[in-house]
Amino acid sequence: MSIRPYRRIEKAHWDDIHGFIYNRGRIISGSKDGSLKFWNANGELLNSFESSNKGYKFWVTALENFDDGHFAVGTRDGTITVFDMKDEVVFNANNVSDQTFPKPISKKRNQQRIDCIKQLNERGKPHFFYVGVARNLQLWNLRDKKFIRSFKASDNDWVYCIEPFRNGDLIVVIGSTLEYWKKINNSYFQKTSIIQETLEERKSKQRPHISSIVRLQKDQNILAASLFTGHVKLIDIDTQRVIKTFSEHEGRVWSVSNVNSYNFASSADDRTIKIWDVRQNSSVLTLSGNPGRVSSLMKLDEGIFISGSCPDKVFNSEEKASISFWDIRKAL
Repeated sequence: MSIRPYRRIEKAHWDDIHGFIYNRGRIISGSKDGSLKFWNANGELLNSFESSNKGYKFWVTALENFDDGHFAVGTRDGTITVFDMKDEVVFNANNVSDQTFPKPISKKRNQQRIDCIKQLNERGKPHFFYVGVARNLQLWNLRDKKFIRSFKASDNDWVYCIEPFRNGDLIVVIGSTLEYWKKINNSYFQKTSIIQETLEERKSKQRPHISSIVRLQKDQNILAASLFTGHVKLIDIDTQRVIKTFSEHEGRVWSVSNVNSYNFASSADDRTIKIWDVRQNSSVLTLSGNPGRVSSLMKLDEGIFISGSCPDKVFNSEEKASISFWDIRKAL
């Protein structure tokens, strides 16, 4: 069955879309062009925040929606900005990676990069959030507007993804490694590797970076992960084992997202979105016709989701980053 998006926003951004959040009935997209765009469900632009700073340092690299309606934005230059219910800035911190030393061995423009922000979902602590940076995972307090502490994650890799689990435990992605962090007390986690990069992989042309993770809707103990090697993996968190590996994408897989109770989606460099059924060993649907790599996904409703896609050579292309709305309920 050929499925086409029921709506597409052309030229939504001028460069790659790094992520989406759903905030108080609005879709918010963040891009390498340094802007935030606010859309309604019909794809109409409601508002936009354009950065006065342009260039590699000012990409939007992280977005997080908080339960109370606040939302947070992280950028490549190491800035965290939190907005309130009126979309006004209530918290701003610059160069947050300077809270932890030493600096990573990397290109200078990457040393401050914020890769992820995640609200702490422990009872009574809605104002705490985690931030993933080079070498460390940081804990911040929004109410008091201050940095609390950092937890060392790596000698030189970045914390790409953070997923809170039960009892304060965390699932943490550091480069190509997936770890389970069991909380012992407020200052210490016991760490166990679930996916560990081999020395051969580390020396390869394309390291198997884990770009995105999501706990599945039907079974929150099962985690889907997208890898830059073209693979999608399912991990049983309780047994801490990889239970399935899918290998249908070509190129880097950028994002995974729930679609409904039994299906989740992945998107990749190959301009496709694959729909997977956790009960089967191959994809059940492929969505094509995207203008370029599909870098981001987000579920809107059961069987309905959005994707962000951008041509590979965007500066030489008439097409720019687009947002597509998909309804696959009749195809599954």
